[in-house]
Amino acid sequence: KTAKDSNLPVGYLILFFNQMKRLLAIALLLVFPRFAFADSWRPQTPQTVTSPQGEFLLRMIPPNRLDDQGKNWSKVLFIVYQLNQASQGYWELRRFNVEGRPNELLINDRGDRIVTLDQYFGIGQGPRVVVVYDGKGKELKTWALKDFYDKKKIKDLTETTASVLWRGDAGWTSDQKGVWLSEPAPLSGKNVDLDDYLLDVRSLKISKRTDPNILKK
Repeated sequence: KTAKDSNLPVGYLILFFNQMKRLLAIALLLVFPRFAFADSWRPQTPQTVTSPQGEFLLRMIPPNRLDDQGKNWSKVLFIVYQLNQASQGYWELRRFNVEGRPNELLINDRGDRIVTLDQYFGIGQGPRVVVVYDGKGKELKTWALKDFYDKKKIKDLTETTASVLWRGDAGWTSDQKGVWLSEPAPLSGKNVDLDDYLLDVRSLKISKRTDPNILKK
């Protein structure tokens, strides 16, 4: 009997146990559809976004650690740049600090409205799920997840260990008076009535989207 022959049953056992682990994982997803999946977050890095027509740039600088123990941190820094039509370059208009650690940023072509969506390390968590600022950095209003969905619907949203996946894509409407927030993907195998939302950045009100033409014109 060769060494190869004697190891053959061990190979079959490894394949068998690997297949069983796959089947067990699938069974857990079917039986526990709200199973909390692990998040994977890389260290936050500087982020730059442009307004829809490129009239303004918004750059976000993540907080820096101010001591060796990591107990004191600086605040997030926003730097706003405006397009110079003559040179087609950008010049710094202003800079200011904001609370929290925004995950996604939007700025309009007038440079007078900035919207942040969610917080780093916690999508859909806390009181700053959506924040609207004026162009000088004044915080105008904040919204939490409960302002969009009640407790019953929140339970139907996909969760990870640190996040609630409460929305899909987001972007400015064609007139840039509002930001659309598309509905999230429902949990697998569940027929859930989730919503698209419109955030009016002038009146600072949110409403369920009723006109499908309001998005992505």
